[in-house]
Amino acid sequence: MNRLLGAVLAVALCSTAVETLKCNKCNFGFLNLCVSTQTNCAGTEQCYSLTANFGSNFASTFVSKGCQSQLGSQQCNTTIIQPFLLSNYTQTISCCTTDLCNSAGAARLSALTGGALAAVWLLGLA
Repeated sequence: MNRLLGAVLAVALCSTAVETLKCNKCNFGFLNLCVSTQTNCAGTEQCYSLTANFGSNFASTFVSKGCQSQLGSQQCNTTIIQPFLLSNYTQTISCCTTDLCNSAGAARLSALTGGALAAVWLLGLA
């Protein structure tokens, strides 16, 4: 009887679904556009969205999204402004804890659309 109870308990523990936070992931975006994918974060991580600007020029906007450890949560929901050359560097990090909550603020592109835009841009430089 003890073996049967142990086996049932082991199966129940192994089959328990672990819910993880799902976030958009974009290692590097330019002009506020990201080619993003969805990723599952580790148990203690949360979603983040980072925007960096050099000056007030929209063309100098860079974006990153993904999962961030709770240990780095002191960086969440912060804006840092520092002098950079003749302008300012502004970095804003936002964090959130619901599925795909870091999708706002940057357009999500498919890899095909991103590749097409890059090809048009490159052809325009030639």
